[in-house]
Amino acid sequence: MLSIAGLGIFKTIEELSIDEWNKQIDVMLDGAFFLTHYTLPHIYNQKQGKLIYITSLWGPKRSCSKCVGYNSAKAGVSALADGVRKEVRAKNMQIGVTEIRPGTVATEFFDKAHYKGGVDPEKVLNADDVAEGIITSLKSRSPTAFNLMEMEGTNPPY
Repeated sequence: MLSIAGLGIFKTIEELSIDEWNKQIDVMLDGAFFLTHYTLPHIYNQKQGKLIYITSLWGPKRSCSKCVGYNSAKAGVSALADGVRKEVRAKNMQIGVTEIRPGTVATEFFDKAHYKGGVDPEKVLNADDVAEGIITSLKSRSPTAFNLMEMEGTNPPY
């Protein structure tokens, strides 16, 4: 199972409407919850598998002004992944739970988000970098688990 949804509405807490807040929580945190809730029983039946959550360094580790909704939702997914990891381990099965926290990734996300600023693709990650992290986690043999993988460009703009 792979949870990777992201939605950025970059406004201050005063500017952010309740609907915009809920939309970010619905897409990222509720989406990860529902995907886990409905997938996990099938993984338990197989007694093995991998769950991968793509969160972000922006939330559980960093924050910025005008990012309160995005940061809160990603931090929530991070907490969800950690809690699920503990629940899965209590079942003593060959199930890995990985959280991958990329920093800024040069994708069309910034074109679609209400983001006022540029992202220099030479200084940040690209989608292939994140895909490599996912592949590394998937290729790991059981019982090896990558619990947390943090990734960022070698010269990020922050």
